[in-house]
Amino acid sequence: MNLNRPTAWLRFAWHSPTITTWASFAGRFLSLLLVLPLALHHLTVAEVAVWQLFSNVILLGAILDLGLSPTLSRVISLTLGGAQLAAIAQPGKSVASEPDQNTRWATVHELLQAGRTMYAGLAICALMLLGSAGSLALNVPISAVANPADAWLAWSIVLVTAAIGVWGNVYTSYLLGVDRVAVLRRWEALASIAQILTAALVLTLNGSLLDLVIANQVWMMAGLVRNAWLCRIVIAGRFRAGWMIRIPTMVLRATWPPMWRSGGGVMASLGVVYASGFIYAQWASGADLAAFLLAQRIMMTVSQFSQAPFYSKLPTFARLYATNDRAALLRQAQRAMRLSYWIFVVGVVSSGVLMPIALQFIGAKFDFVSALFWGVYAVAVFIERIGAMHMQLFSLSNRILWHVANGATGSMFLVLMVVLYPSAGTLAFPAAMLIAYAAIYTAFSLHYSYRHYAIKGLQFERYASFKPALALTFGLGLHFFFHR
Repeated sequence: MNLNRPTAWLRFAWHSPTITTWASFAGRFLSLLLVLPLALHHLTVAEVAVWQLFSNVILLGAILDLGLSPTLSRVISLTLGGAQLAAIAQPGKSVASEPDQNTRWATVHELLQAGRTMYAGLAICALMLLGSAGSLALNVPISAVANPADAWLAWSIVLVTAAIGVWGNVYTSYLLGVDRVAVLRRWEALASIAQILTAALVLTLNGSLLDLVIANQVWMMAGLVRNAWLCRIVIAGRFRAGWMIRIPTMVLRATWPPMWRSGGGVMASLGVVYASGFIYAQWASGADLAAFLLAQRIMMTVSQFSQAPFYSKLPTFARLYATNDRAALLRQAQRAMRLSYWIFVVGVVSSGVLMPIALQFIGAKFDFVSALFWGVYAVAVFIERIGAMHMQLFSLSNRILWHVANGATGSMFLVLMVVLYPSAGTLAFPAAMLIAYAAIYTAFSLHYSYRHYAIKGLQFERYASFKPALALTFGLGLHFFFHR
């Protein structure tokens, strides 16, 4: 493609999985720039805290997918790359590839039918779990708002739509599995902009917390309908997803073990991190809770935005793995990791500098977290990112060890939180996260990734992570020096 013409650049960006994924995540940055200041200005501190806890519930709902979405999309990619279910179900064993395209698609349709059935069960479980535990955890924060009845109604809307969103993951799994990342993300970006403008309008017109929740969740449901439509128009309308009462044994062998292992692992790590906000809400003041949740939201937004160069390429990585082109796989993965790290570094350093200024400018009723808190938190998430991408790289083998790494990491995180809190206060959260991820999760992930691909660690990381790590240390050090 000749990129010397502006129209060529536009076409390139429109069809680029990485750029469209960035555009999708950019909506979350736009939310921080537009909706958040309006919310801090128009809502009370208690309402801001409840609103951010609702956001954590939506994130927990996504985690209650229990690893089915990444598993299903990965297995679909491997299948379309020629791998047979027998090979996918028994990682490490050499099984002849499937040359016939019709047979490959028949297997994909079987996977989708099984996936839709499993998603329905997960949606019901999410509704029950979030409805019981979530309602209990929200009792104290909601009691602090001026109109608890409206807040509880808002919670019921968030609860139901979050559960429906779990069921709707079958559509995103298909679109990612057939490598229609750009199509999915560009529509997500457009919808995200519309959602943010709607929320901003609601707040500008002095809308309530309930009005804000309705505005957001209506767009979430519209996104589910949109994804269903996209599935039916891409790849010549090959999407078929009925219901399956009895799931074939080979489908279960290929999907269930990696699903519960990856899902259980994510619940044991990220689930614990997101749930920490609910735990903290039981004893923290409204201002401290709002500052903590704001820092958590910004960090997760930066982290997710930085993931685009790597995670948007997972379908491509899966095909390279299925065709046994390991050299190209490692070369592309290394490049994507490096870009991801640099984006994260720029995001967290600039956020740490600008957020205290921004909160003062908009007249927020609470201060941002300390420079020390932000610095420790940033290093912890940077270490987690290294481990997470190497774990994804290793998981292309369909040998899933997330439950081992994340289970041990989550347990250590909780223990350290309890031990450190009496002396460290809120700093116990990022400190516990840093120690747990460095000692267990990332060390574990690097060991298995390096061994599986025969990677020379120092040589690989010298190109991928060393320079971003030095830049992060220098930037955070300057920030702490001037804001201590």
